[in-house]
This record gives sequence, structure tokens and C-alpha cells, in this order.
Amino acid sequence: MSIGNSLEFSPGHRGWIRPSHSRQSGMSKAARPIKSGKAQKKSRLLEALNRAPDAVKAHDRALEIGSPMQLYQFARRLQIQEKKQDEAMAVFRVIVKRAPDGLVGHLSQGRLYSAAGNFDGAAKEVKTAQAIPGNSDQQVKALDPLIKRLENKEDINQ
Repeated sequence: MSIGNSLEFSPGHRGWIRPSHSRQSGMSKAARPIKSGKAQKKSRLLEALNRAPDAVKAHDRALEIGSPMQLYQFARRLQIQEKKQDEAMAVFRVIVKRAPDGLVGHLSQGRLYSAAGNFDGAAKEVKTAQAIPGNSDQQVKALDPLIKRLENKEDINQ
């Protein structure tokens, strides 16, 4: 059997999948109870199947049960891969409400300020995130480029 016969491309699935694991067979998995980290996948699968009301429920559940770090990673994926800035900003707002004093809370607030053109406020938030006790040297250094962009009045969401 050739690879061409055993795999198909699924644009909503980020790549090649086996036909036996197509969207329809994925629905049996999506019908199972939601576990942490799986709710967003369920949402995307339901959306691909044009089941918008169910997709919205799964998306809301993912926002409810995800950790602030999981939500931050999801929001960044929305920005970078899916080019959905408005949806990403909504997730950043959820993070700020849930964990305003944490690392991703300050980074999220910084991204919100940056999107609104408040670069000084955004830089202050990123610097606050950088100064949180327990950050590794690598984490601190990773935020330096964001601070420099903000000081240059550049939107860090672009």
C-alpha cells in the first residue's frame, strides 16, 4: 500500500491523517467526556463538522478548565497560526481575570495594552512579569526582545 492510499490531508487537523481517523471517526472521540487539554481539540473538530453550537460549548469548556499557561499558549497559537487576533485578545482577557498577578497574567495584560497602543503600559507589564520571583534566567532573557519592541513603540502581537 502506498502512502498516498493510506493517508489523506485534513486542513483542520494540521496535516496528514489516516482515513480511519478522519473527522467522522473523530466524532466518536469528541463525544466522550471532556478532559483537561482535550476540550479545544473537540471544539475544532466540531467546528470542522459545521456543528457550531456544540463547538462553542466545547470552546467555552476549554476556557473554563484550562490553566492560565494552557490558555496563553492557545491564545498565541490563535495569533500566530490562525491569525485570529480578536479571539486571542478575548482569551488574554480571561487569563488576566483568572491570574492577574502571575507570569502569564502580566504577559497577557501587556499584550492587551500593546494591541490598544499603550506601549508604556505594556512594557511595564512585561517588566513586571520578568521580575516575578522564581523565573529562570532563560525566562527573564526571553522577555527582553518584547520589552525592546515595546520601547520602540511596536505592537508585540504582530
